[in-house]
Parts: sequence; structure tokens; C-alpha cells
Amino acid sequence: MTKRTVFILGAGASMPYGFPSGHKLVGDIVGVLKSKKSHFSSWGFLEKEIDNFRDAVVNSVTDAIDDLLIQRKEEFLEIGKLAIAHALTYYEIEHKLYDRNNPENWYGYLFEHLKGMSSMDLEGGTNSIITFNYDRSLEHYLSMASEGFYGLTDNVKKRAIQNIPIIHIHGSLGLLPIHSGHFPYEPTSDTEVIFGMSRNLKLIDEEADVSLLAKAHSLLQKAERIRFLGFGYHYTNLKKLEFTLNTKQCSDIKGTAYGLSEPDMDKIRTNYKINLDTNGKNILRFFREWDPL
Repeated sequence: MTKRTVFILGAGASMPYGFPSGHKLVGDIVGVLKSKKSHFSSWGFLEKEIDNFRDAVVNSVTDAIDDLLIQRKEEFLEIGKLAIAHALTYYEIEHKLYDRNNPENWYGYLFEHLKGMSSMDLEGGTNSIITFNYDRSLEHYLSMASEGFYGLTDNVKKRAIQNIPIIHIHGSLGLLPIHSGHFPYEPTSDTEVIFGMSRNLKLIDEEADVSLLAKAHSLLQKAERIRFLGFGYHYTNLKKLEFTLNTKQCSDIKGTAYGLSEPDMDKIRTNYKINLDTNGKNILRFFREWDPL
């Protein structure tokens, strides 16, 4: 029986497929507020409101747009969610997921691992994913890869892979058509579609889907193995997961540490008992060279 595993994803998990870091996303948001001002006007924002938000983003010198929106939610939450959706949709480019020359394609590594599992383990919920990202790149990849490998006919393993639980703690750009949603995985400038995508984002605690948080907590409580991938280990995110409380029973917790300083790693090890990859490998190398699935 395969260990019950929970993967916890941060922004670094999507970056090998062209998605931006938090710092880059902030710059993209400034860009769309300037170049697509007419879109924001069509959503009912006055030019002064658009300019005020853009100035706040620039002057706040933040690398995490969520932090600014939480701090000034009364002023900027709604326009901020629209700006995030607008900026991110341009990155949902399907062919970037299937680039065979991508040296960091850990989605492919994960899919090969899932293919090798028994139907019983796959259907038994052995693998689950908690993500703090808004994009749908991983679920789209797994859905399309399993469709391509197993074909269009019904197949137990195909269905199990396509239905692996992926919990978006802060919401996502919307359900994909393959999951009965209305938001295709493709760039769009359609203001109605972008508006709909923005409604799915849940940045502040008041908007949080309590049932999703409860499910994430339950998955952590049952986990025998936890892997942090491309994660920044921010206190607020770990607090949302009630990580220390919900992982008391799990002794196998590891994570990537790309870009983290030694003092930061020491603090994470001490506070959360996470075994970090001190060599700072990317996710694919983390699995291949240090912690094979």
C-alpha cells in the first residue's frame, strides 16, 4: 500500500510552466491596470479608482499582492481580484505544459508516478493536493495527460487521476470544462469571462470556503507523508492550514527550499519540523535526486 501523501504547493510549483513569481505578478498587475484600463472602466470603476489602485501597488513595494489587498480590502479588494484574474489568464497557455524540452517538468514526473500506482491506491485517495495558487495548470495537465494516455474510453485509472483532490485554498480561476466548469484553460481578454474568474478568488478570511479548509485539515490529519513544493512557508498560510496541530501524527514531512536563506530554513525546521532540501534543488531534482516518490 502506498503512503497517503499530501502535496502542498506554492507559487514556485507553477513557475516551470511560465507562471509568474509573486514579484512578477505585481508588475503584471501594474501593466494591465495601465494597458487595459478600459476593461476596468467596463466593470464600473472610475478612472481615479483605477489610478489610485495602480499607485498603491507601485508605492507599496510589495512582492505579494494578496498582502496589500488584505490590508486595504475596503478600498481595493474587488478591483484587485479582477486585476489578478486579468494578469494570470494570459499565462494559462496549454502548449507550455507539454514542452518535452522543459528541464523542470515535475508534472510529468508526477503523472508517471500516478500511472504506476494500482487502481485501488488511486481510487482510495492516496494522493491529494493543497495549493495556494490560483492557476489550474496541474489539474489541466493531469486531465489532458490521462486523456491522451488512456484514451477517450472510460478507464478506472484515468478517472482516478483526473479526480485527485486538488484544494485551492484561495480559490482559482474557475472550474475547468472537464470538471463541469465554464472556464477553459486558455488566455482570454473577454471581460465577462475575466469577471467570472475573479468571483472565484477568495483572498480574505471572510470569503474563505470553510468546507474546503476543513477538507484540507482532514487530509493533513490523515497524511502519512507531506511534501511542500515551491512553497514559501509564510506564517499566514501555514496558520490557515493549522499545520502544527493537524500534522502531529506525521513524521515524514519534507520540502523544497529554493531561494531560502539559512536563517529562514532554521526557523522553518524548528517551528514546523519540516525536513528541507538544503541544496535548493528545483522540484524535479528534489524528487529525482533526494526524495523519489
